[in-house]
Amino acid sequence: MGAVFVPAHKADMVVERFNAALPLLRLFDPGVQPVALQPELDQALARIDRSLSALIEEAHGVSETLDSFARACGTHLDAGVRHAIDAFVEMLNGGTSGLLKRGADSDEDHAARTAWAAYREIAAAAAFVPALITMKEYLERTRLQPDQLDFHDRPEAALAAERRLLEAELGPQAPYSRSRDSLQARFEKFKWTYIEQYRAAHERWRTEMQNASKLLIDIGRSLDALLRLDSIPALGPPAGAQFAASVQDLRARVTICPLEEPFDAVTVPICPECGYVLGTAAPAAGLTQRLDSIRRALSEKLTMLSRGAIARLIKKYDKARRLDGFLKITQAAQTEALAAVLDDQLTAYIARLLEQRDTAGQANRKTSR
Repeated sequence: MGAVFVPAHKADMVVERFNAALPLLRLFDPGVQPVALQPELDQALARIDRSLSALIEEAHGVSETLDSFARACGTHLDAGVRHAIDAFVEMLNGGTSGLLKRGADSDEDHAARTAWAAYREIAAAAAFVPALITMKEYLERTRLQPDQLDFHDRPEAALAAERRLLEAELGPQAPYSRSRDSLQARFEKFKWTYIEQYRAAHERWRTEMQNASKLLIDIGRSLDALLRLDSIPALGPPAGAQFAASVQDLRARVTICPLEEPFDAVTVPICPECGYVLGTAAPAAGLTQRLDSIRRALSEKLTMLSRGAIARLIKKYDKARRLDGFLKITQAAQTEALAAVLDDQLTAYIARLLEQRDTAGQANRKTSR
């Protein structure tokens, strides 16, 4: 009896083709192993199909992430990037059988590997987007604006300039940059330099606000005294109204930070309690100037009160001697002391005395006629 040739089973050929395509298949499922029997092949094929389905879903997420970032930057997803993702998804939609066919052809195998490599770069870009968004938000929330604040010869100048440069680097092409790691490191350097400067500046700001609040108390007392004296016509035209609006504006700039410990600015770049922005000039200088102006106007009123004629009239009509101490204050031009003692009742009393002077003067003029 002669020998008979028995052709290989079709399943054996599929197993061989599967094992031959393993280098390509492992790009999409690194855990897949060689198979020897039909049940193992069926399990491997099902496993790869699941991996391909998961990759399709991932690719749609990558596309959406990059598209959203591009729109947030005021542009659109690059056409080349969109085409690469679409080509990758189309390849995945071919399933495991499509990959097996590609693996059997060297040109198709190379094209599949190229599509995979391109997608992995794009996926890495999408994975970098959350970090980019975090960096962009932190930079924006620092509110460092060199064109709005006076940074001349101040340490904040370098930070403000670096913020602008970093923001330019974090534009629509940032996800695809090959220097993503160095960009992240550059941001971290900026952030920790900013944190150090902000912590120190915020502590100074808190102290300055405490001092400014004390100045506001002095301004309020002096302005109240000036406005009270303005109500006495004999002391000349009103002088306090011109200061009221500007004092209100300055008062709105004084915010006492309630924090009891230094603010670290690690997660949030600006103190949420007082909203201090690095480089903001404290209002103390403006408050001091305003206080000086109010005190000068008040001093002029004191000069009017301490002049011989008015002082003599006050003494003449002040039968109860309520103003002896007050006259000493006016004669010494002690504006702070005046602000402390001058209230509405005393102001009205002085006004009545001076009105008596006017009434007596008018009566004398009628008698002489």
